[in-house]
Amino acid sequence: MIEEHESEDYYPKQSKWLKAVCVLIILFCYSFVEALLWFLSLFQFGWALFTGKPNEYVEDFGTALINWNRMAISYCLWKSERPPFPFTRWPKDKT
Repeated sequence: MIEEHESEDYYPKQSKWLKAVCVLIILFCYSFVEALLWFLSLFQFGWALFTGKPNEYVEDFGTALINWNRMAISYCLWKSERPPFPFTRWPKDKT
């Protein structure tokens, strides 16, 4: 017979080693996003300097990038079981 405390662990969970590999991939992507942030920030500054207003496409992509960062940090710190892109779809614009 199954004891009461054993039934709590019945449902399969993501392997800790698989999650560790996913976290390493996400941390590598996170360093790429940091470089992308530098580029987009400088581009947006230059765009706003010459046109007088920010580029709306960079703003929209920035919103999605903010959502990806939130998801990546939550997953890497074990606050969420849902992995971010590239393991799921790219986050949509949510304001």
